Amino acid sequence: MNETDARPGDPLSRVKTAATSLARGSAAAAIGLLACLLIIEIGGATSFYLQNHRLIYFNPGAPAVAAPVEGSSYKQRLHPYFGFAGPYSTTYQTGLGMMHTNSLGFLQRDRLTLPVARKEADFIVVVFGGSVAANVVLTPYGGLPLGSALEKLPALKDKRVAVINMAQGSGKEPQQLIELAFLLAWGQSIDLAITIDGFNELALGLESYRNGLDPVLPAGVIMGGLLQEVLPASSGSVEYYEIAYNVSAAKRDAERHELAAQRARWGTAFLVDRAWLTLDSLRVRKYLQRYNEAVAVSAAGDLPARMKMLGLDMPVDLGKPDKVRELYDLWIRSARQMRLLAEANHIGYLHIVQPNQYYSKKVFTDREKRIALSLPPDHAYRVALAEGYRMLEAQMQTRAQPGMISAISLFDAVREDVYNDNCCHFNARGETMFAEFLAARVGDWLAEQSKVRP
Repeated sequence: MNETDARPGDPLSRVKTAATSLARGSAAAAIGLLACLLIIEIGGATSFYLQNHRLIYFNPGAPAVAAPVEGSSYKQRLHPYFGFAGPYSTTYQTGLGMMHTNSLGFLQRDRLTLPVARKEADFIVVVFGGSVAANVVLTPYGGLPLGSALEKLPALKDKRVAVINMAQGSGKEPQQLIELAFLLAWGQSIDLAITIDGFNELALGLESYRNGLDPVLPAGVIMGGLLQEVLPASSGSVEYYEIAYNVSAAKRDAERHELAAQRARWGTAFLVDRAWLTLDSLRVRKYLQRYNEAVAVSAAGDLPARMKMLGLDMPVDLGKPDKVRELYDLWIRSARQMRLLAEANHIGYLHIVQPNQYYSKKVFTDREKRIALSLPPDHAYRVALAEGYRMLEAQMQTRAQPGMISAISLFDAVREDVYNDNCCHFNARGETMFAEFLAARVGDWLAEQSKVRP
C-alpha cells in the first residue's frame, strides 16, 4: 500500500466516501425524478389518446376558431329583425387566425357575401340555431366542420358545398323562423335548411320567464347585457363592468388553455393545460355568479325604462303553472312553421334535436361530472331540459312529431370526455361525431330525393 493512499478513517477517506454517497444519492434522485416524469408523460399521452383517439406525438394541433380573443372587437349587438347579431361583413384577427362575419353578422370560417349567388354545381346549406349549431359550422374546439363532412358524401362529390351560418350564441326560436323568412325575402337560394336546437328554446326560455321576460322574445341572457348599454349607466355599473371583464378574462383563459391542450405534443404539457383549464372553469363559475348579482343591482333602478326602450316590456303571465310546456309548444310551433315555409319554397328541411348533458344516458367522466354537470338541480337549464326533452321523446314515440330527428342519444355509448362546459358545448371529439351524424342525415335526405326525381 502506497503512503499516498488514504487509510480508513482518515479525512480523505471520509471525503471520498461522502462524495460517493452523494453521487449515488443524486443518481437515485435523478432516476426517481425521471421515472416520475415518465409516468406523468405516459399518463398524459394515454389521457390524450382516450379523448382524441390518436397519439399526441403526431398531434396536428387545432385549426382556427371563432372564439374572439383579446384585441378582437367581435361582440353581438342589437339587430332590427333578429334581436341581436354581430357586425356585418367584418374580419377579426383572433389568436388562431382570421375569422369573418357574413353580410348579416353571423360568423363564418371564410368570407361570405349574402345573398350567395348560385352557380350550376352549388349545394347551398343554411344552418339555424344557437351556439351548438354555430359550432358545428365553426368547430371552435378543433372538430370536423360540417362543410367538410358534407363534402365527403358521394352524392355531393361533384358539388361545391356552401354552408351559410345563421346560428349564433343564445339564438333560439322564433328567431330562426324569422331568419329563414328574411333570407327568402332577400332572394337567397337554398337547397337545404338545417335547424339544430332544443336546448336554448327550453333552457334560455325558462331563464327568460324567471327574469320576467316573455320567452317569445330573443334570449334575455343577451338582451339583458345589451340593456346595460342603451341608457345612461346606473350607480351599480362600475361593479358590473369590472366583473364582466373578469368573466371575459376567465373565459379567454379557458379557451387558451383548451386550445393549448389540443395542440400539445407531449403528455405532460397536455396534463398541465388541462389542470389550468379546470382552474379557469372554476373562475368562470365564480365570476358568473357575481356577474348575475351585479346585473341585478345595476338594473334594479332603471330596468323598466331600459326594457321599454327596447320594446321588451311585453306583458308576460308569470303565473302559468307549466312554463316548460308553454316553452315546448312555442318551440314545436316555430319548428312546424319553418318546415312549412321551407316546403312551400321547395327547400329541403332537416330539424335536428341536439344532445345535452342534462338529459343523457352517457356515463360521464370524472371531469364531466365536475364541470359539465356542475349546475344545481333547480337551475333553469336542468329543469327545462329534463321536462322538455321528456315531452319530446314521448311524442316522438307516438309519432306525434313527424320530421324531427333526435340526436339526444348520440353520446350515450361514449366513455371519453365530450362535453366541454356546464351548458351544452362539445369538445373536438363531440364536434366531429355531431358533424358526421348530421352529414349522414343529409345523405339519407339526398338518397330520398334521388328516388322521387325522374
